[in-house]
Amino acid sequence: MTAHHNYFHNCVQRLPMTRLSNVHMYNNYFDVDKKSEFKSSYAIGARFGSSINSEGNFFGKGINASMQGAKSNYGSIYSNGDIDKSGGKKLDQFKLSKAKLFDIPYEYKLDDAKTLDKTIPSLAGAGVLKVEH
Repeated sequence: MTAHHNYFHNCVQRLPMTRLSNVHMYNNYFDVDKKSEFKSSYAIGARFGSSINSEGNFFGKGINASMQGAKSNYGSIYSNGDIDKSGGKKLDQFKLSKAKLFDIPYEYKLDDAKTLDKTIPSLAGAGVLKVEH
């Protein structure tokens, strides 16, 4: 599965939470604002048998932990070029890899993660994209 250029705003956790899968997460923006009635738990979750390549994502200050796993069901995460304003918390219940965990079978270009908090919100949500019939 691939998720890119998404705006996960005021979501609490499981963005995604994975088991037995390969997931490529790139150029996504995760944040929770002070007005939200819910408190953030974590953004990306890696559990049993999952492999996540996380590249160029932006984790805002409202996120409690950018990444989390499960104590008894370890998954693996490769993180490269992510901007982590959550205080850099990565809950240590997963294996952090120094190399990509699987080959990406398509070409893609990473945007500068430092700009995602400015660019992604203006491009996301209902009514933003013009639909022609």
